[in-house]
Amino acid sequence: MVLSSHSQTKNTSTKTYNIPGLVVSTSQSHIEYVTGVQFQDLNGTTSAAGVSRLILGNNVSSGTANNKTGSIRLYGNKTYYTDLIPKANLTANYALTLPAASGELTWHTANAR
Repeated sequence: MVLSSHSQTKNTSTKTYNIPGLVVSTSQSHIEYVTGVQFQDLNGTTSAAGVSRLILGNNVSSGTANNKTGSIRLYGNKTYYTDLIPKANLTANYALTLPAASGELTWHTANAR
């Protein structure tokens, strides 16, 4: 999907969009909406920061139909990878802050934006 600068929307409140998946087979192609993959967008103002957020997983509890835990898989320079996966029994929302140039990752307990 390509958006031209003429069709971009400047959201003044947080909007959540489902991301379609393209399903291709030898007999047919169609677009299918998958659950657990979303995009959120909010334009910033002079007094508040905007945000673009990719959401993987959903808020359906494990042991319930259609639950999904989000994760990110990063491959190294060989066949090995690292999965970034949230802890299973979280009791609050967390934000992972990356250091500017060097240092360590830090966790902040908060209701993340």
